Amino acid sequence: MVSWRFEAIGAPWEIETENALPQAVRDAVSDRIAAYDLAWSRFRADSVVTAIGRGEASAEDLPPEEREPLFALYDVLGPATGGRLSLGAGAALARLGYGPPSAAIDVGAAGKGHLVDLVGDVLDAHGVDAWIVDASGDLRHRGRRDAGDGDRDAVGAFSRPIRVALEHPGDPSRAVGVVELGDAALCASAVNRRRWIALDGTPVHHVVDALTGLPTSDIVATWALARTALVADGAATALFFTAGLPAALGVEWVRITSDGRIQRSEQWPGEVYA
Repeated sequence: MVSWRFEAIGAPWEIETENALPQAVRDAVSDRIAAYDLAWSRFRADSVVTAIGRGEASAEDLPPEEREPLFALYDVLGPATGGRLSLGAGAALARLGYGPPSAAIDVGAAGKGHLVDLVGDVLDAHGVDAWIVDASGDLRHRGRRDAGDGDRDAVGAFSRPIRVALEHPGDPSRAVGVVELGDAALCASAVNRRRWIALDGTPVHHVVDALTGLPTSDIVATWALARTALVADGAATALFFTAGLPAALGVEWVRITSDGRIQRSEQWPGEVYA
């Protein structure tokens, strides 16, 4: 495998492929990321979501091919979490000193995973047959197609799954479990990933309860396995608020409570080290 490492949307990325990506493909990936950032970034004064917060644009100005799947997922996860996961969490994050005050819309719960899927679409469109996209905790694997199998969406149609360790949130040298990932996505989140000092001097983190406007405290780390990184990323955030994810999402998961207990879904396909 050949690795291409770069920084994007404030995080390290790595794309692994069997052969080095041509410059045209790298440019296409970079352009896709830049376009997504310009639409959805809460940290840019010139993005569409900050313009919406200032009353200078509306949700209809967001790219529909991106807006519709994102908003549809929030429509599912919002009720599942009792409203604690919400597009409106941006206002609470801004009050805590995270992002511009005008960025009321926040898709941080699922946006990076969504972008991982979109980058994978670019690779597919350029004929890259096998790849791994890793966006700092949001991971999607596309294995080589089996000979003669033309259905890229069929379960089990791809070979060569990868073995992924679930990093202990308090000790990167340790794992709390492992799982094999084949033509699917694994997304993780933890309260120690993004921490800062709020405007009132209080230490806070990025997983905010939209009902209270405060960081959640019951769960410290989550992992979600799904067919797409969009769903896996959104589910990884929702798991901070509920274990009752809708079955239709097809998510399997692991999470660690604030008192150190490891919980998992009944059909989690990997190992956990209790």
